[in-house]
Amino acid sequence: MTTPPKDVNHTFSDADLDILSHYGEVRRHAEGDMVTAAGTPGADCLITLTGETHIYVDDKGEQKRVGYMERGQFSGDLAILTGHAALSWVIMGVEGDVLHIPHENFKRLLVEQSTLSDIFVRVLTARREFGRNAARSGLVIIGTESDRLTFGLRSLLNRHGAAHSYLDADKDADAARLMEERRLTDDDLPAVLRGSLTPLKKPTPEDLAREFGLSFMPEGAAADVVVVGAGPAGLSASVYAASEGLSVLTLDSSAPGGQAGTSSKIENYLGFPTGISGQQLAENAAIQAQKFGARLVAPASVQ
Repeated sequence: MTTPPKDVNHTFSDADLDILSHYGEVRRHAEGDMVTAAGTPGADCLITLTGETHIYVDDKGEQKRVGYMERGQFSGDLAILTGHAALSWVIMGVEGDVLHIPHENFKRLLVEQSTLSDIFVRVLTARREFGRNAARSGLVIIGTESDRLTFGLRSLLNRHGAAHSYLDADKDADAARLMEERRLTDDDLPAVLRGSLTPLKKPTPEDLAREFGLSFMPEGAAADVVVVGAGPAGLSASVYAASEGLSVLTLDSSAPGGQAGTSSKIENYLGFPTGISGQQLAENAAIQAQKFGARLVAPASVQ
């Protein structure tokens, strides 16, 4: 069993909660209420005020509770910052009040309240890392090692830092069980399971990105700046532009990081004297850009 690090949670003070209350609304939820379902894009940031909110993830086809939030604690992972689809369920374990901060208001909060912003970013980043290391998420891929489409799906999620589980249809008994339960055949593979939602059969990386909001762009939205390419230079431009209040859309044919994102260790990048992995550098830069409101869309092609 993997023990969560301390950074995966934080309890806000009453003074903090007073500030946060200006960005959302308080709603009463009964025990058992579904507050957020896995697969929900642009989900609210949820801060428990009274009662308990319980967090569930998909564990090889079964919902498993992995934690709960009490007064002053918030649920969710990086999806509440990026607007991507939620990968866990939030269910009211004990009746109480929850502060709902809509996604747009949450993005404004991150810019206007620097101290609180630092707390959210630190905790959300730690949760994403813990979820990935513990393979805890509402996302399961069933495929085979030799299949190029399976490799493409896993590569997309890895480069986006999205926690998921992988089951080899040729080797894992759980894969056969889940395929039987979901009425999937070998011709449907690779398949992506999303909790109680309908499985995706043979999705392309573009299909998966669209389903989970990795290509999230509101209908009719416009951008002041379009950055083509999300390597280190493109992500730097995105951070600088978005931090100045410009609306930024950053496009990449693969995922954030570019060629640098595949490097095992980068030692000649300013600010990291002991080096940093390409994936970690890309994730940090992507989070920083999205914190300021930049939209990262990948995979995408540009003409």
